[in-house]
Amino acid sequence: MGYTHYFEQMKPAEPVVWLAICEDFYKMAATALLSQPLPIQRDDNKGGPPIVDARYIIFNGIGNDGHETMVLQRDGKEFQCCKTARKPYDRVVTALLILADFHSPNTWLITSDGEPDDWQEGLELARTVRPECNLPSEILPFLPI
Repeated sequence: MGYTHYFEQMKPAEPVVWLAICEDFYKMAATALLSQPLPIQRDDNKGGPPIVDARYIIFNGIGNDGHETMVLQRDGKEFQCCKTARKPYDRVVTALLILADFHSPNTWLITSDGEPDDWQEGLELARTVRPECNLPSEILPFLPI
């Protein structure tokens, strides 16, 4: 069985919101470089830095630590997913989804094969730039009434 994160885009991200997500992604990467480099590159076959532009954020793990390429779109029109197989770049995928949900909670419906505990490294990474962010509501544990 795979380990996958799902994100259905409900509407386009507003340009100012997308810019904030991109800026936080850059800040997060820069902050991480001071302690532990992020295990990401553009694509597992092409190398180079991740793509962060007006349309997309695209990255994968490095070499054998890559799996499916993560592609978050400003104006995606479909259901998307990223199967990470719990490889090291998973924390960057979850951090990006946490930041996206923080900036625009009604733009993507974010779900996962993982439990809240599986998202903790990503949450810690996202909080290096946005200490007030939290897990997307669909990832939070279900609490019986």
